Amino acid sequence: MDAYAKANRLKTFQAGSSLLEGITALASPGHTLGHTHYRLSSGTETLLFIGDGIHSAPIQLREPCLSTYFDRDTMAAAIQRKKLLEQAATHHYLIAGAHLDFPGMGYIRKKGKLYEWVPLKK
Repeated sequence: MDAYAKANRLKTFQAGSSLLEGITALASPGHTLGHTHYRLSSGTETLLFIGDGIHSAPIQLREPCLSTYFDRDTMAAAIQRKKLLEQAATHHYLIAGAHLDFPGMGYIRKKGKLYEWVPLKK
């Protein structure tokens, strides 16, 4: 990290910061210290990069309050996941996540009290 700092190549940011035009860093507490989601917006469309916000879609879309061993703060992770799912379903955001079923991008749809993963088609 020192090499980046010395070369003035390391730039830190705060949650809510605009990193580039249309890209916003969003705090996503619970998984790890500093866990961050990124929102890419263009016109009326939004893509959320959720990182490790969801670990097991088949389980956590039905029970968003369930966390994994890897979440540092399971309560905060569950609260963040419920918020994420509600916003994604309500606003029809495109989602990209590391642990989502192939192709890792799609939409969250609300069905009653449950959520459903709708992957992008090929």
